[in-house]
Amino acid sequence: MYKLRIAYAPPQPLLGALSHIVAATTHYVAPARLGRIAQTVPKVSVVSADEDYLIASAGSVRLIDGLLGESSGKKEGQNLTNVESVKWKNTGHAAQIQWPGKFNVMLERIFHEGQESADRAEDSAIGSDLKHGMYYSVSVLRQCAQCVVA
Repeated sequence: MYKLRIAYAPPQPLLGALSHIVAATTHYVAPARLGRIAQTVPKVSVVSADEDYLIASAGSVRLIDGLLGESSGKKEGQNLTNVESVKWKNTGHAAQIQWPGKFNVMLERIFHEGQESADRAEDSAIGSDLKHGMYYSVSVLRQCAQCVVA
């Protein structure tokens, strides 16, 4: 597995590894900001894996709760269909390497749903600037995903 990883990216320096550990253990996004993300980003997918021993799936539950919670700005009974939780079974931390085909299918679905949502929202509160920024992000993510899991 290690040889496969370094075929795509060189080994990370110690400072980089330590920085990732600090970021993963101290990163915090306030509920109000999660709510803003849920209201303005055309598609949000929180993906977790049942055998991921680096990132606890409880963090995914907290993210979904924050995205769909009181601070999301949603009205009573409103269903935010742009937010989803996906939990993969029999999967570890590197799902894109363990299941590249399944991972690509998921990404394509998310991109497609995000584009559709942005198209519907062009004249709404999201606005055309966010829509065009989202298309750019989708294009960049597609290129990255093809490089990583092709």
